Amino acid sequence: MIKKIALTTSILATAMFCYSSAFAVQEINSGFYAGINLGYGKMKETISGSNLNKTTGFGGRVEVGYKFVPTFATEFGFSMFRNGRFDNSVQTTNNFLLDLALKAIVPFKNGFSVFGKVGPAVLNHKYEDPNSVLTNKRAGTHMKPTIFGAIGASYSFTPNIAINGQVAATAKNGKNAPATFLATAGVTYIIPLSYI
Repeated sequence: MIKKIALTTSILATAMFCYSSAFAVQEINSGFYAGINLGYGKMKETISGSNLNKTTGFGGRVEVGYKFVPTFATEFGFSMFRNGRFDNSVQTTNNFLLDLALKAIVPFKNGFSVFGKVGPAVLNHKYEDPNSVLTNKRAGTHMKPTIFGAIGASYSFTPNIAINGQVAATAKNGKNAPATFLATAGVTYIIPLSYI
């Protein structure tokens, strides 16, 4: 799976570079934006005594933000992860993350930019335990604070439409809030201030 992601990323990066040589544009300097990303997600979790541990698979992210200047933005994100499955019919559902991040951007003249994000987040995680395998402290729904971080790169096809790839992660916070990983690619649309 990792090899497929690396190969896809390499092909996408090469295509973006070739395209940028002929059709480079500069992204809008400021304004509201919205984006959607799809890809591969993982919740780094184990349950004691369980040999079955399926916590990886499809993941996605929706984000809205405001770009103040070409190098700085703030962003609110919502990320979803697949249900986790373990032995004894234990599973985790409603696995989602809410984050509020500061975004630092390094723009280049050819339409490319790289960025980093960091900020507080809240992870929602529900344990379904029909056979009462888990302790009372672990079973049920948990919403816990954590730290969110991401790095990525984007390329602007037009002044207000860009494609991007990013890798995001959160820190573990006790047994009921596992660390998460999300590698995605997607598109962002920037709304110029003149449109509002």
